[in-house]
Amino acid sequence: MKAKMARVSMWAVVGLLLLGLGSAGRAEAAESRIGVVNVTRVFNSYKKVKDIQERLKARFDARRRELQAKEKQMREFRDIIELDVRSGRDPKVDREVFKKMQQLQEMEFSLSDEFRKLRKDVEKFRMDEMKEVLKDIRAAIRTVGSELGFDLVMRAPEYDDKLEPIDAGEAAAAEGENPEAKDEAQSAMELVARFRENPVLFHGKDVDITEKVIARLNADPEKSGAAAPAPAPAPGQ
Repeated sequence: MKAKMARVSMWAVVGLLLLGLGSAGRAEAAESRIGVVNVTRVFNSYKKVKDIQERLKARFDARRRELQAKEKQMREFRDIIELDVRSGRDPKVDREVFKKMQQLQEMEFSLSDEFRKLRKDVEKFRMDEMKEVLKDIRAAIRTVGSELGFDLVMRAPEYDDKLEPIDAGEAAAAEGENPEAKDEAQSAMELVARFRENPVLFHGKDVDITEKVIARLNADPEKSGAAAPAPAPAPGQ
């Protein structure tokens, strides 16, 4: 009988210990803080992104204009050949027209290759710069989140309750697109996709650190991890 009572007491103690551990776990979970940040708004508001666009233009615009001028000359040369052909000059028997057509083909091939190289160089420049931008944003989110005592920071919804893009106008303007076009849902499937893209369906205003991250990036780039932009090299280098 005493042995039975001892076993009952032992299990009672174990139960109390488990209950205490469970309560402690729930209390610890309740104390965890989760923040959110609208990454798109941070990206569009980061001054370094605008600087990159300006440096991109300064570095490649002269080269682009040069190719566009060559393209215009090529079109004018093509018009001359077409006039020759319409006037009855057959390239099969007219050696001069035949040579012009060969020259036009060489111009088209060369210009296409130059445009391809330009697009490749522009994309490499943008990719390298965007890597640094995203690194800066991640560092700023980590810093602000830690300072405010958040244990986890998640990506805030990119769409509002009506499933309209948040700050879509600013994003479209930055990309040179029509803001109204980005606001329109193309189909019911797109609406569903937008809903599914929202990683957080509800959050309180006091856990949104978006503006604080933007302020950190733009006011103190070194502290946020953002390095000052290097000067743009001269065109053609």
